[in-house]
Amino acid sequence: MSGNENTELESNSAFFERSKMHYSGKKAPEKVHGGKANTNNSKPRRRVLTAVVCAAAVLFLAAAGYCVYAGTYDKIMPNTYIENLNVGGMTQDEAAAAVNNIYGEDKIAGKTVVFHCMDASSVINTDNLSMSFEAGKTAVDAYNSGRSGDGFFTRVADFTTDLFSSRRLVPAITYDEQALTGAISDLCAPFEREPLGYTFRLGENSDIIIAKPQQGVKIDMDAAVSKVIDQICTFTFGDVTFEPEITDAEPLDLDAFYNYITAPAVDAQYAKDENNKVYVVPSKPQIVVNKSDVERAVNQPDIEYSIPVQLVSPAVNAEYLQSIMYEDTLGTYSTNYGGSSAARANNISISSNTISGLELLPGERFDFNKIVGQRTPSRGYLPAPVYVIKDGETKSEMDYGGGICQVSSTIFCAVNRAGLNVISRTSHSKDVTYVPKGMDATVSWGGPEFIFENSTDYPIKIFVSAGGATLSVSIVGSKATPPNTVMDVKNDGNSIVVTKTTTDTDGTVTQEVFDSNNPPLPPPTEAMSELASNDEA
Repeated sequence: MSGNENTELESNSAFFERSKMHYSGKKAPEKVHGGKANTNNSKPRRRVLTAVVCAAAVLFLAAAGYCVYAGTYDKIMPNTYIENLNVGGMTQDEAAAAVNNIYGEDKIAGKTVVFHCMDASSVINTDNLSMSFEAGKTAVDAYNSGRSGDGFFTRVADFTTDLFSSRRLVPAITYDEQALTGAISDLCAPFEREPLGYTFRLGENSDIIIAKPQQGVKIDMDAAVSKVIDQICTFTFGDVTFEPEITDAEPLDLDAFYNYITAPAVDAQYAKDENNKVYVVPSKPQIVVNKSDVERAVNQPDIEYSIPVQLVSPAVNAEYLQSIMYEDTLGTYSTNYGGSSAARANNISISSNTISGLELLPGERFDFNKIVGQRTPSRGYLPAPVYVIKDGETKSEMDYGGGICQVSSTIFCAVNRAGLNVISRTSHSKDVTYVPKGMDATVSWGGPEFIFENSTDYPIKIFVSAGGATLSVSIVGSKATPPNTVMDVKNDGNSIVVTKTTTDTDGTVTQEVFDSNNPPLPPPTEAMSELASNDEA
């Protein structure tokens, strides 16, 4: 071979080697600059990348594990306290046992709490409140605390929040609420009063006196009860002070107040008191006054302020109702029970005394069985003959209260003469001898009933007397004709005009006009009277 051929062979061989490296996936050697190879630290970079990926994977797995743990956490949330007891991480049963250990019923038995309000005080014993702790319910409350929803991510968020915050609960407790609030009310009630807005009252000289509002004093019962419960739950058993709160009256609505002052006149009327006795409720006159006068009285600084007004008397006043009450006898009737046994006479006397003096308002009903009540030995009734129906036949038997049908029948006859409205009345199945045929009224406990109504315009009173073998009934009331008076009221919200028209029984018509814009002239003074006399001279 020639030298040229060797050189060419070597060149081909180098090309072949480079081509082989290319096709085998290997890189060609780096170019040499300045006689040294160029390296780029590829291996360290690869190691860093691998570490980052591994760390991210670890964090991801840790986060996933935390979420699974938090999302499926089935114990009481961390940092949950029952007062000072940490029940976080406990099961409900464990928490109930821990609560029961601390708040057993023996821990509050026989303890006393002293209540204070203003300058008064009282002592209450926990035994009188029937107090007991509910460990099971307390555990359930603790478990539910901090859980805002059922979603997986919601549970994770709730658990995470509870890791960095705490919540304090009070143990569930039962007690006699009426006894506790009653004890607090008994102590505080003397110091309490409701706020009072603007008021007015009639003066003595055709005027009204407007009074400023008054603040109220009130005990916040919910807060007071919470104070006591807190004492018991913390086993303090010391003094509890109730501070009354000042309450303001509602802001004045001038229009409403003006309408209240100028409300229509109200007639006197009859009513009953707590003892079922009739009395007369006074009338209320119509007040005629301009709203501007009321506004001036409200805005002045004095606690009370008087302004002149016109008064329109109603059709019926208290004096009139009092004068006609029970002035007329409406109906009477008497029967004889001379042939009665001592037991029957006794029953007649007891039922008569129960009824006598009874008063009925207009429209009120008399129910014999309800008023007389059940006829029993404990009430003094004795066995006496009564009519009963058995197997379709009327028979006479002995029973407690026998004879009282003579009382009901005698009253029915008086009611019939008085012209009162009978609601329910049943005759005996067999004729009786003490009243005319068909004029009797049988009664029995559980029915039949005898009921009538005061269908007059005024109260009635029933008098029943039994003595000397005579049973007498008298019904008194009033036959008066109510006065005929018509009030025509025109109120534009600022002033008021009242026209009062009265028609007497003889047909005479009298009309009076009361205008707030044109009040009547004041009565003449002595000097004015003398002047008038001089003019006439």
